[in-house]
Amino acid sequence: MRWLILAAFLGALAACAQTSRQMRAHTYPQSFDYITRDDVHDSMLQLALRVQRLDALLRAEPPTQDETRRSEAVSLLADMEARTQQLSRGGSISNHSEFSARLSHFASDLRAAREAVQSEPANYFLAGAVVGSCTYCHR
Repeated sequence: MRWLILAAFLGALAACAQTSRQMRAHTYPQSFDYITRDDVHDSMLQLALRVQRLDALLRAEPPTQDETRRSEAVSLLADMEARTQQLSRGGSISNHSEFSARLSHFASDLRAAREAVQSEPANYFLAGAVVGSCTYCHR
């Protein structure tokens, strides 16, 4: 009897989860992008891990060899740009309005930082500013 009740409960739970996704397709306009809390959390966690690595790279004593440092910084910034683009999903309106509004500015900061690191000679100032802006908001 317990197994039957448990199976019914799990079935109802799964049906409700699927129903909410289907309902959103009909209740929001097509131009609206519903971003789940889990998507935001996972993406922000991945960005935070890269920011930590970038911060450690910029603070390394003595600094790592310049070409190694540069290539790793470019890779981290490019990955952060790609993750930011995934979250922005073409700039459509989402259920996280403040988050979406700041995302395009953050993406342009990442692009500028990556381009500065790729320049000759490499300039890490904007990469440090990206780290600082993340740390400032997410203490």
